[in-house]
Amino acid sequence: MFPLRFPPRFAKAQQWAVLEACAIGLVSGASAFLLKLGATGVQDLRDRPGLPLGLQLLLPPILGAIAGWLVQRFAPEAEGSGISQVQAALSGSRIALNLRVAIVKIASTMLVLGSGLPLGRQGPTVQVGASLAGQMSQWFPTSPDYRRQLIASGAAAGLAAGFNAPLAGVMLVLEQLLHDVSSFTLGTAVLAAFIGAVVSGILGSQSLSFSSEIVAAPAALTVPELPVVLLLGLLAGGLGILFNRGLVFSQRCYERLPVKGLPWRVAIASGISALLLLALPVAMRQGLSNPFTVTIPDSSTIALVMLTINFGLTLVAAGSGASGGIFAPALVLGSSLGLGVVLSIQAIFLQIGIPLRIDAPATYALAGMGAMFSAVTQGPITAIVIVFEMTRDFNAVLPLMVASITAYGIASLGRSPNQTPAPESLPTLNSSLGLTAAQVMASPVETLEANQLLTEVIQHFNRTHHRGFPVTQQGVLVGIVTSSDLDEHTLKGQDDTVRLQDVMTPHPLTVTPQDSLAHVLYVLNRYQISRVPVVDGRKLVGIITRADIIRAESELLSGQDIAAAPIAPSYVAYETRSPATGQGRLLVLLANPRTAQALLQFAAGLASLRNYELECLHLIPVSREADPSETAVSTLGARRMLQQAERLGRRWHIPVHTQIRVCHDLSAAILETISDRHINELVMGWGGGASLAQRLFREGVDQILQQAPCRVVLIKPGSTFLAAAPLVQGDHPTLPLRHWLIPLSAQVPQTGLAESLEQLLQLIPDPDLSLCQIDLPRQTVSAKRLHQLQRRLESRLRQPIQADLICARSVTSALLDLMRSRGIEAVMLSLTLEQLPTTTLWKELLAQAPQTVIVQRR
Repeated sequence: MFPLRFPPRFAKAQQWAVLEACAIGLVSGASAFLLKLGATGVQDLRDRPGLPLGLQLLLPPILGAIAGWLVQRFAPEAEGSGISQVQAALSGSRIALNLRVAIVKIASTMLVLGSGLPLGRQGPTVQVGASLAGQMSQWFPTSPDYRRQLIASGAAAGLAAGFNAPLAGVMLVLEQLLHDVSSFTLGTAVLAAFIGAVVSGILGSQSLSFSSEIVAAPAALTVPELPVVLLLGLLAGGLGILFNRGLVFSQRCYERLPVKGLPWRVAIASGISALLLLALPVAMRQGLSNPFTVTIPDSSTIALVMLTINFGLTLVAAGSGASGGIFAPALVLGSSLGLGVVLSIQAIFLQIGIPLRIDAPATYALAGMGAMFSAVTQGPITAIVIVFEMTRDFNAVLPLMVASITAYGIASLGRSPNQTPAPESLPTLNSSLGLTAAQVMASPVETLEANQLLTEVIQHFNRTHHRGFPVTQQGVLVGIVTSSDLDEHTLKGQDDTVRLQDVMTPHPLTVTPQDSLAHVLYVLNRYQISRVPVVDGRKLVGIITRADIIRAESELLSGQDIAAAPIAPSYVAYETRSPATGQGRLLVLLANPRTAQALLQFAAGLASLRNYELECLHLIPVSREADPSETAVSTLGARRMLQQAERLGRRWHIPVHTQIRVCHDLSAAILETISDRHINELVMGWGGGASLAQRLFREGVDQILQQAPCRVVLIKPGSTFLAAAPLVQGDHPTLPLRHWLIPLSAQVPQTGLAESLEQLLQLIPDPDLSLCQIDLPRQTVSAKRLHQLQRRLESRLRQPIQADLICARSVTSALLDLMRSRGIEAVMLSLTLEQLPTTTLWKELLAQAPQTVIVQRR
């Protein structure tokens, strides 16, 4: 097959996302219709007239067992309703959402609903829509930044297609899935939901049906009836509490059964349902055979009996883990409750001689539907919208609001403090599917001893390029030391007899191997640290850095089945070698021809100053399903850039090595190259819509900055720098950047700046350097640090330096204004590994400043 190539202007992530949202709506609507068609076909087969009694009893458990086997064998993620799985995937858990899950979900739900279990199609259609969206985001070039929104849009389209209620699908995303009202999230959700609802409506896949009595009588509510609606909300809230607790009880009962496995559980639930239906009178059996038709019963007794039977059967079915939702059952239960309550109250008032006129009993059916949905799912706004969209009756809005909000309040009060509300909280999530510290940590761990001399520790840091080590004493963790601790010691000027135990941070924060990744991330963010040791009792078993978490999250957000499609090592498709005469190696990434010359000039300048060899790398990513060593790729354009680097190396007398690697993961390939080629410094660019560096910035540049075991320089060439091409053809490389700005703020202490500047300015003829300290309003303003750095730099660089003290509300805006007014051509930031996670200024400048921005990670 020939690879598809699209014009660059159509390759923008948001444009692709909008097109995918439309496609998601189409396939979700079609999937909802297919699901209804299949379930109806299986149900007709089960209810065929003349079927022997034995088959009437055996066929439902057989269908249920097949449905459970399909899920257990091919897609365990498809167990239950599917809402919880979508929520878990959106929060970063290891839950697959792809075509395999969608197919298994549709097939198993057809069999479950056809077997007679009173579960709904809407939970499954939500997961089907999300799974199809997840698969599309892998097939088409969608930015990982937008993949979560597209999955949420697929969920919205699934709910909209199931109920023909597009606004309810949008509210599901906003209220329960993403809690995000950004224009992009809202836009894609609206597109997908409305298209899904339209397609579903055209094909005729409406879920609930209303009797002619309810359709013909519009909703109406008088002031004397308000207490009845409030009472209905109170009862629905209590019933919702009982329902959610009953689900937990049902799950535990299934867990205690001597037979294990999902096929057995679903078969037992289907058998119980079939046996109960056959034991009921014929008139009641006909009403329960199609549980999703809302009718007005002849009496309150019939309504309450139907409510009780449906309530019990729904708990039996949902607790088994069968593939089916509780959205529709909750609505049906609510309608029975509403009609039962109003008919009972009317009968009581008649018996005591007080006439109570109820003009529209259907009003209470609709109010009960919203109230029960709100109590069970903890989504009152979604409940109001979904019932309104199914009826299109504005008169129903007020009773819906009163009953739904009341039920939501009562259900919230009845929830235990440590219980997290979740829609369709079924037993579908296995805790082993989430990441734990043991799965993410690096082990074994390189440690330092507490009694080591500090001079030995510094040598060890320089030799390994790590930024922190756990400190042990007789095998027990006693502290942790980072490069920042060593920098503070150096500034204090202490003698060389200091031991590590005098400098380290004692009693460090730790986590256990069983702790969840969410807890580990909370510890890192709460205490603003970049690594945390993992201990089992007092034994050190591993360490987790932010880079480890970023890598794990990147793999999860990419939607790849990591176990099934591991990252293969990169494959060197082309390489050249020069004599290894340098004292080290500097690696530069070349991808975009527009910025390649500027990056080469900058990297060559650094290599020349440090007597390094220059290693030029170009990466070609391929699909995870393809083997990098067996995939045919074109290297013609890349070789032209690399040959240009070789010519410049010969002119400037710098040894230049080149290579082209084919890889699955760009970040992993860069780290692999650093290890294979013993790289001392990495230079990578950021700029250009199709450049490798920009893709890395979105997909994993944080991982490189956090994990690369060498100095890293991230540069965005500005317009002045790019305009200097073709390169200056002198005897040595120079930088065409004269006016430089070094910003200081509470965020950016500019650690280790003087040495780097001293080297860089050797490449600049007649440099002009400015310092600027920016303080926020109501902050304690002190120019002491600014003047200290000014004197230190003037002493080392032997030239005057201008220093300014500015007070502004936004550090980034103040810097951009200053750079524009002063004619600044380049700004430089120098940070340690520990400062990167807590500093956002460097990302904001890279994204907004038109000038050259250089970020150095020591």
